[in-house]
Amino acid sequence: MANQKRSTLLVLGYFAFAGVMVAVAPLFPPQHGQVAVIQGPWNTVPAEAVIARAGGSILSSSGNGRIAITQSTDQDFIRRLYDEGAGFVSSALAAQACIRLIGITGKTDR
Repeated sequence: MANQKRSTLLVLGYFAFAGVMVAVAPLFPPQHGQVAVIQGPWNTVPAEAVIARAGGSILSSSGNGRIAITQSTDQDFIRRLYDEGAGFVSSALAAQACIRLIGITGKTDR
């Protein structure tokens, strides 16, 4: 009976871990591809300015300047975003849903 409980806990633990990973994985930014810069209310620099100072191009942004999508061009780009004051950098897939909820304006290189 103890082995059956242990097996059940192991299986439940595995599926719980897998579920968390599926939910969290989209937040991690890719080394190449589209990423989102997300600025919280405590950040004084708009996401668009962070991207511009890091040498990136703005693909789109929220109307309030808190979220902007850019293209990750090299492995150091995400580090440069944080160096320039990014609050959080995530995969663009996760952030695009947020942008749709709060409004979007298309922007190009600045």
